[in-house]
Amino acid sequence: MDLSAAILAAGAARRPQEQRRSAKEDEGTAPLSLPGSGENIPEELDPRIRRFREIEKDVLAHEAAHAVSTGGMGWPVVYRYATGPDGRRYIVGGHVTIGVPKGRTPEEQLRILSRVIGAALANPDPSPGDKAAARWAARAELEALRELQAARRDSLEELDLESLLPTFGAEL
Repeated sequence: MDLSAAILAAGAARRPQEQRRSAKEDEGTAPLSLPGSGENIPEELDPRIRRFREIEKDVLAHEAAHAVSTGGMGWPVVYRYATGPDGRRYIVGGHVTIGVPKGRTPEEQLRILSRVIGAALANPDPSPGDKAAARWAARAELEALRELQAARRDSLEELDLESLLPTFGAEL
């Protein structure tokens, strides 16, 4: 799941020294105040922080769905972080790498690739990277199907049908 530049513009990419500026120098990093009260708004009410928390929650759920659906073929989730206006690091993206072993048979390869497609599309709103992984696996799945068909065609050609006919009592 990738973030757009608009989300990063919400203060995610600020360096710590920029966060120490006074409110007069940079209102984007200063705590919000209640009008006329001089009191700071709690972090929970700052819309920028709420947005970072929402993004983090969405990314965690998205990547967990991928990790669970790999069926043991995936590596641990790798997260990307951004620093919020409160100085805390938030998860803003991530990915799960899926190992795709070569099956011993075309049938086994089809099962593996089917699992990859399922893992890539495990979320109701797949990212562009998820869709690309599913497309790659679907192309590989087509190749495995071609190999399976070729193997079956070869095995049929090798059969000596005339030697089987007397077994069934048929005459040509």
